[in-house]
Amino acid sequence: MQDYILLKKFGAGLHSKKVLLLQHRENKQDKIVAKYCDLTRKKSIDRFNSEIRILKHLTFLNCPFVPKLLDVDKKRGIIYMTYCCGEAPGFFEIKAYKDIVKKRMQELNKNYQVVRYKNNGTRKIFFPVNNNIIINHKNGQVYLIDFGQPDWRINGTRVLNIPSSYFDSF
Repeated sequence: MQDYILLKKFGAGLHSKKVLLLQHRENKQDKIVAKYCDLTRKKSIDRFNSEIRILKHLTFLNCPFVPKLLDVDKKRGIIYMTYCCGEAPGFFEIKAYKDIVKKRMQELNKNYQVVRYKNNGTRKIFFPVNNNIIINHKNGQVYLIDFGQPDWRINGTRVLNIPSSYFDSF
């Protein structure tokens, strides 16, 4: 990732120290996202590991509406992923995309066996909050992002309970 330079700071997330947009030094069209984990907080580390696992799974299955995992620097707590070329929608704008987002969540469950559960453990096809959605206004594509929450499951199993060896083959 040494060939990339800082283009934009997106700020910090709830459990990430910072999220950066990086641009390739020579190929200006090549942009990636670097998401930094706060390695001093156990909850942040768990979310970091959860997001890595979900993104590995979805990247391996070539899910077209989530960022692709490019690399992970576990020592520094950085996830590198593709840039979806969009922005988080505003409160009123998100209503226009509600049906598409709902369809994406259903596809995530049906085609990729990834679903988010409620706190009480019941399955839920939920409507994500604004900061879990990116809209590329150039092509109208809606992307789901931020898979660090502990209530995501693959094939019904909580992500952090799946042995890490399962993800090593991706």
